[in-house]
Amino acid sequence: MLTQLFSRITQNTKIIYLWDGLRAFAILLVFFQHLLQDLLKSSLVKGEINEFLLIKLIADSTVGVELFFVISGFILVLPFRKQYILNLESLNIRSFYLRRIIRIGGPYLIHLIVIFCFLLIGGVVFETLVPILFSHIFLVTNIVEGRFNTNLMNTVLWSLEIEAQFYLILPLLAIVFRVRNKNLRHAILLLEVILIFIIKHTLTANINNFPITVLDYFPYFIVGIMLSDICYESEKHKQIKYDILVLLNLIVIALIFQINISGRSLILATLLYLLVYFIYNSYYTYIILTSKVIVFIGGISFSIYLWHLPINRILIENSHFSPMDLGYFNMAALIILYSIPVLIFSSLMFLLTERPFMAYRKK
Repeated sequence: MLTQLFSRITQNTKIIYLWDGLRAFAILLVFFQHLLQDLLKSSLVKGEINEFLLIKLIADSTVGVELFFVISGFILVLPFRKQYILNLESLNIRSFYLRRIIRIGGPYLIHLIVIFCFLLIGGVVFETLVPILFSHIFLVTNIVEGRFNTNLMNTVLWSLEIEAQFYLILPLLAIVFRVRNKNLRHAILLLEVILIFIIKHTLTANINNFPITVLDYFPYFIVGIMLSDICYESEKHKQIKYDILVLLNLIVIALIFQINISGRSLILATLLYLLVYFIYNSYYTYIILTSKVIVFIGGISFSIYLWHLPINRILIENSHFSPMDLGYFNMAALIILYSIPVLIFSSLMFLLTERPFMAYRKK
């Protein structure tokens, strides 16, 4: 009953459960990062974060966002791949975009309206909020308000604008699938990454306050597109050695965020490519990520993405218990404590604001 109630409604009947598992992994990383950052800024926790390496690594890492971009590159390019490579169906671009607008736009607009009303009730001036609301609606806050502006209605929404920009250029990128040779396709995609990397650095070096755009995260989307040539094939024999490689890869990724290194986006994109490849071929990691609980979290990940930060901050601001010493046990207890209401509320919003639009776009 619950499985059917919370199941996603897709245009195609096939749901790739591993990628729902990866969605869950990505959103949990984002959730833990934001929660730890807010807890460390609050008066609820006392102590020095540098004494607890694992907590510091999670709080400093943004890899959940980059992994989401990889997932988007993979999922969104599949209809184009089916058309060009498998010759299964002709893609209607108009219908493709309409489905995405309905699927994402409905829950997104409801979220903005609720946050707008909440901020008004909280005393924020109407005239101040309206321009920000419209910049969110038209997905231009990164351009209008600046890079990672903290005065937005919900600061996590900057990444949705990057996704929207990727949607616009996706049909052009997908033309690469007209090339039948996989190695040549990947070579073309890698050349595009290098070209965009040069263009982006040229623009940011010559234009003050150049806004954050898809150019900054282009390698991650390309990684997803490249993985569609590997991770959509028939199941392969899973091997435990890849579980070890997954762990080692995650350690390297975490350490990357602790050093200031030139070209980090290219290095991280490469590591994420290897991470997904290792997970795809792993034994225990694959089992975990395709388990019902993890797939469920992945299925409601968009609602968690929209609502986790406002809920976290409301709960933290209204928590009045004595400060706790910073430590692994205490932080684990706090994460569990704050995760429960976020999961419950996000599940409810999935049923009320996401699933109806999934059903509508299926018609």
